[in-house]
Amino acid sequence: MLTAPTPFRLQIAASAIDDLYDRLARTRWPDEAPDQTAEGHWRYGTPKYWLQHLHQYWLAEFDWREQEARLTSTCTLSTQVLKGLTQSPCYFCTAGQDQSLNF
Repeated sequence: MLTAPTPFRLQIAASAIDDLYDRLARTRWPDEAPDQTAEGHWRYGTPKYWLQHLHQYWLAEFDWREQEARLTSTCTLSTQVLKGLTQSPCYFCTAGQDQSLNF
């Protein structure tokens, strides 16, 4: 059973983003896994150099507010979905659809 969808605006608290950046800045790196050569690439998990590159992107280049604005610019909706005896929130986008949806 669904409730009628209602508009939803994505709003991430600045404190949550600040906390994420703080935790990223305090990342401790393990030693490289063995055999991260071309032949053994990814055999023992994600290569350390790859994670460090991703980490640097998140720490210095990724603009959370820009992404938040992009997500919010679409027709972002929420509804309640009955899961057993409990209602759970469900969030979705209808990008590319008529924003005057009839449910």
